Amino acid sequence: YDTGMCSVGRCNKTVYNALFVVGNGVVRGEEEYPSDALVVDNAGNLHIAGRMFADGGVEIDLGEYLRSDEIADWAKATAKPEYTASEVGAAAESHNHTVSDITDMPDWAKATAKPEYTASEVGAATVADIKAAVDGIEIGGSNLLLNTKSFSNATSTSLSGALLSGSASLTDEKYRGLSVRGGAVAESQSVVCRYGFKDFDLGETFTFSFFARGNVPELRVYFYGETGYVQVAKCTNSQGEANTNTDGRCSFSVSDSWKKYRVTWTLKQAGDTSIAKWILIRTFNSTIGQEIYVCGCKLEKGNKATDWSPAADDVLSLEERVSALEAAILSGGEG
Repeated sequence: YDTGMCSVGRCNKTVYNALFVVGNGVVRGEEEYPSDALVVDNAGNLHIAGRMFADGGVEIDLGEYLRSDEIADWAKATAKPEYTASEVGAAAESHNHTVSDITDMPDWAKATAKPEYTASEVGAATVADIKAAVDGIEIGGSNLLLNTKSFSNATSTSLSGALLSGSASLTDEKYRGLSVRGGAVAESQSVVCRYGFKDFDLGETFTFSFFARGNVPELRVYFYGETGYVQVAKCTNSQGEANTNTDGRCSFSVSDSWKKYRVTWTLKQAGDTSIAKWILIRTFNSTIGQEIYVCGCKLEKGNKATDWSPAADDVLSLEERVSALEAAILSGGEG
């Protein structure tokens, strides 16, 4: 049956001689063809071309697919059972326990009055320990050596803190703006630099610091002098060495990169303070051709090394030169 708009029968677009066909009629255009809407094929399968709408709802009985003997009675019942926490092994909503109920807690923790311990009993520092440590820090800060930025000789070698002759040559290198002395060593015990120092008293503590780099096996620093000089009572350095060498000798191992090194000396309470002391840096057991470079020497009072700074006399002389230059400029301008 075909009205031109829809068709009912056994044949249509995709089927021929089916059990039942409902079509949308014939689609007209360049090519006419019948359009399917619903088809029941010979195998009993239902084919729907579009979506299915059921305004009254759809009921499907799945009873034959469910095995009731495998479903618990409580699950099939309309009113579901209720259980307490204890019945299912769960924790109750609230608990009431005392500290004494806890069996693995030590007695001191359960006691109302807690034990008290002293700092020494638990290995902590006492106020006295901290005070002693702070009181033991001595900081000088002022550089007692002259011309350490330029690493040059003072106007007179008789001045305290002056660089003495025999030091290694100046190089073209600078580190942190500080001139550098050193180079390839010419002998096993090669002097890098030596300073004279006169401004000291018996029992005083001084710290000497410097920057160095190189590949020599050992670098040694001394705080000695001519016969009768005030000797060193004890010596410590930044690499953990501690000794009582009277000439202040401390050894360092150096690396290829610039690093800061520090040695602290405490003088004895006896000796002739009129005899100048010498601060010496030299190599030991070095091979000819190995290299050592040093800069930024600083001697200061106390047992702490501070950042490099120029001597007070260096700053004063610089200010004097600036003032003299300003005076010369003004004088020239006025004349």
